[in-house]
Amino acid sequence: MKLRDYIIGLVAIAVLFSVIFCSMSVNKSLRKSLETSKQNELAYIAENDSLKNKSIQFSYTISELNNSNDSLVKEMVALKRDLKVKDKQLASLAYLQSIANIKDTVRLTDTIFVENTKVDTTVNNKWYTIGLHLEYPHMVGLNIKVPSEKYIVSSYKKVLLNPSDCKVRNWFKKKSKIVEVEVVEKNPFIINEKQKFIEVIK
Repeated sequence: MKLRDYIIGLVAIAVLFSVIFCSMSVNKSLRKSLETSKQNELAYIAENDSLKNKSIQFSYTISELNNSNDSLVKEMVALKRDLKVKDKQLASLAYLQSIANIKDTVRLTDTIFVENTKVDTTVNNKWYTIGLHLEYPHMVGLNIKVPSEKYIVSSYKKVLLNPSDCKVRNWFKKKSKIVEVEVVEKNPFIINEKQKFIEVIK
């Protein structure tokens, strides 16, 4: 009788600890989910803020990312697929939109236009806008706008950092995981000349 009571007591304690452990795990998961939700809410607020020099990073699971109704997120996911980056390889996605606006006016010393000349013309293209203003006697005004759209896709990739000349030996070498960053500029008139990305290791 005493042995049975002892066993029942042990089982009850084990069940109690299991319930406590499960409750702690669920609470931790809910707390993490709540923090992520709050972070995304702050990110949306910052995204719509008039001050564009700072952003808060969104946090999504792969499932949330692939099922998002946000048009920009959909474009980013589509680009990820075009680049053949698998879900399990994906590290992060980013989008940058900016515009270069150049205004200048030149006043020549000589008269180059006939009297009463005043011309305003604009050349429009998806990736640039050129506004030209000509005015008597010698004023030439130029207004150029060039938008930029950059997509940044970071993904994990396994590579041999010190490959051997012997291919057979390379088969048995352990590959290292690196983060590969691909920058896609949509404006064909803009060329990415130099870029650097740094991961802070903690």
